[in-house]
Amino acid sequence: MTKYVINGVDGHFGSAAAALALESVAPEDLILTSWDVEAIRHWEDKGVTVRQADYDDLAMTTAAFEGADVVLLISTMKVGPVRQQQHQNAIDAAVAAGASRIVYTSYLGAGDPDASWYTLTDHRYTEKAIRESGLTWNFMRDSQYQQAITQMQAAAAIQTGFWYTNSEPGKISMVHRDDCVRSAVALLLGKGEPDTAYDITGPELVSFRECYEMMVELSGAAIEFVEITDEQMYDMFHAMGVPRWATDDFSASPFPWCSEDMVTNGSGMRTGGMAVLSDAVERLTGRAPISVRDTMKADSANWPIAPAR
Repeated sequence: MTKYVINGVDGHFGSAAAALALESVAPEDLILTSWDVEAIRHWEDKGVTVRQADYDDLAMTTAAFEGADVVLLISTMKVGPVRQQQHQNAIDAAVAAGASRIVYTSYLGAGDPDASWYTLTDHRYTEKAIRESGLTWNFMRDSQYQQAITQMQAAAAIQTGFWYTNSEPGKISMVHRDDCVRSAVALLLGKGEPDTAYDITGPELVSFRECYEMMVELSGAAIEFVEITDEQMYDMFHAMGVPRWATDDFSASPFPWCSEDMVTNGSGMRTGGMAVLSDAVERLTGRAPISVRDTMKADSANWPIAPAR
């Protein structure tokens, strides 16, 4: 029987992928890994194998992947050289452990030579390393998660009364995280064509202004939509203690992402680079992707109450 590895099961994506895979895969054919193995011990109650895999430790990760045929490599959080080395170690571990295929969660634009937002450096590095590894592969080039807007951005805007953006008038095909999970598991289990990349997007192109208008409609909050330049956004993040580059000190940062990553993501959207629509979610999963409005409605129940002004 085919043995499957899912990494990062201590996180939302990995945990959801593991639960979904268990609907189709016998527990004894599933290996779940995390750098914090104690956080995923409860999966052993379901009969699956649980192992520690720290991608900074090649030997440990190779041992964790032992017996695997297919690996789902969920990209790690640290943008920059650290993430590139972590991904390289995971790929090398998959090869050394005898795996034959890998599914990687990449990012929208990784296949576009003209796209230049900062995070693509890591994803292009990883895609190239996988191609050169000899493994059969699938890349999921995920669009931005809808939840980044319907949860994080919405909460910040309601609490502060402002929505700042450098992305107008660009549009993006934001995707629900669960649609990405379903697509990942479909590819893990053999759906799709070998050595093929898929753009994983939502069903429509939306601008941040349109998201803002939905949020105001659903919340009733008084929020000002403020368009700012790239340099103004850099300054704003600097004032918050966010480092400019991935190699800088993050000890006082409120975000795990550097400002270069977040600002160039917005500028890439503004210039039309993220206006990409795909039917891959429906082709891979058999169901239409969730719309931004539906996600906004679902998440609005958990929005903070707007402060009195």
